[in-house]
Amino acid sequence: MPLRVRLRTASTHKSNLNYP
Repeated sequence: MPLRVRLRTASTHKSNLNYP
């Protein structure tokens, strides 16, 4: 996985945590 995709995935997981 490219670093860009990995960073994007991390952001998505963060957003999911923000949304209960």
